[in-house]
Amino acid sequence: MAVTYSFVLRNLGQRPWAVELDDAFVLFGDRKAPVTCHGRGAPSGSFGLEPSVSWRVDCSIVIAREQLARGDVEAVLRIPLRCDVEREELQFRYWFREEDGA
Repeated sequence: MAVTYSFVLRNLGQRPWAVELDDAFVLFGDRKAPVTCHGRGAPSGSFGLEPSVSWRVDCSIVIAREQLARGDVEAVLRIPLRCDVEREELQFRYWFREEDGA
């Protein structure tokens, strides 16, 4: 099962941040799964987000039916951020129900 998750990132702070889409991943319960994310108009999988700037991001997640066969599963999309030596992480949580995989 494939899911596309789109969102808009906006830097409301005073410093630029690097959005490291190449290092994004999804946790399904205790299992790590790959995800492919692209910033609209960004030249690569990672891009700089200057203060007061917005980017649309599209992520494609592939979920194995076996993961859903165990019952309801929480998925957490994690995207690393970097500002100088400081590191943070965006987290988007959502639930997949067993019947979603049917």
